[in-house]
Amino acid sequence: IDSTYEWRIDGIGNIYAFRNNIISKYDSIGVFKFSESQKRFGTIQSISPVNAMKLIVFSEEQQLMCTVDNTLTNYSNCKDLSGFEIEYATFLAASSRPNKVWVFDQLNSTLLLLNLNGEIEQKISNLNNTIGIENVSFLFEVDSKLYIYDSGKGMFSFDIYGSLLHFEEFESAQSVVVDENNIIYLKNNKLLFINLKSSEKRTVNLPMEGIKDFQKLANYYYFTRCDKIYKYQLDLD
Repeated sequence: IDSTYEWRIDGIGNIYAFRNNIISKYDSIGVFKFSESQKRFGTIQSISPVNAMKLIVFSEEQQLMCTVDNTLTNYSNCKDLSGFEIEYATFLAASSRPNKVWVFDQLNSTLLLLNLNGEIEQKISNLNNTIGIENVSFLFEVDSKLYIYDSGKGMFSFDIYGSLLHFEEFESAQSVVVDENNIIYLKNNKLLFINLKSSEKRTVNLPMEGIKDFQKLANYYYFTRCDKIYKYQLDLD
């Protein structure tokens, strides 16, 4: 893919590469399927796959959230986030709960759980003053827990009610993934694993130099380097 594109993987291995207002889709073996542009949408900040048939597309520039089908053509149920007590959203992540999404309001240092109709279902306010979150870099929900990574501090985890469960200190990760067992992050051309139950740490050297980002699906690890995505399988003893 073009080295200036961001990318995401859905639950069956489709890859969505995006830049500005253009999204391109590749299937699980890397075959290009199609590309779609939505000029009215502005610059795409993130794509959050809900399932293989639905994605949530977020534009920080337009403060807009839209539901998109698997053909990338049906931009439906678009919501202007500024209309829902959100001053300036910077991150969005799909919830594992049906038709719900987490939004981080940077100016108010507030997390909101919205349904896809744009109604506020939950709010965690004033995260800067209460627990010191300042520089949010990653946001995702896994197994009904919400994870927020502050690049200057580490990973905060919350239960579904917004109560802080745990903090794991690590700084300046290039990319972070959480699965059912581990926090995994990329730093200095290594993957570092932190077990969610025991806090045991493990380091894995990467198969090549210059990897700038990674994602994970089951036992497969996807790495970006220059203008290519590489797919590896990792078996940990």
